[in-house]
Amino acid sequence: TEIYTLSLHDALPISRHAWVFLNSADRQWPMAMLEPMAAAAGAGADFVVGVRANKREVYTRYRRLISWGYERVVRALGAPGGDPGSIKLARRELLHTPVAARGVFAEGERGIRAARGGARVVEVPVECHRRAAGQATGARREVVVRAMLDAARVMASLGLGAPAPHLPVPDVER
Repeated sequence: TEIYTLSLHDALPISRHAWVFLNSADRQWPMAMLEPMAAAAGAGADFVVGVRANKREVYTRYRRLISWGYERVVRALGAPGGDPGSIKLARRELLHTPVAARGVFAEGERGIRAARGGARVVEVPVECHRRAAGQATGARREVVVRAMLDAARVMASLGLGAPAPHLPVPDVER
């Protein structure tokens, strides 16, 4: 989870195309899932969130509970798409946007800020497989606690204007 967040912070500032497709390297989502997401973009969506249609098959009860809570918070803050930790296809500027979150909740915050800013955010059901490589870390207690703190930070940022969102500074040379 931390490596993904760091990689994303480094990759977005140097992406060159108008659209960015985010998929993990652990082979949970087949590349074929890009096709229905691209169709949604072609139909006018600005930010497409792949919603894991088969969570019951690939997640434990505890992981589904964590995911359910995360989705509810993201929706309550204004994003119509409720699975922001999944794969995404979005306009580059909607992903490379200032965020107040410092960890995994930044994924949800991008969708929230995109929707609040007038972007058309849509969900597309996608196939998800059990992790074929690496180790699941998204439901670890420390990740969940950091996400909850980030959710509070985002609520304050959206409601009070502080803390101010910021763009992550990449660690790569251009």
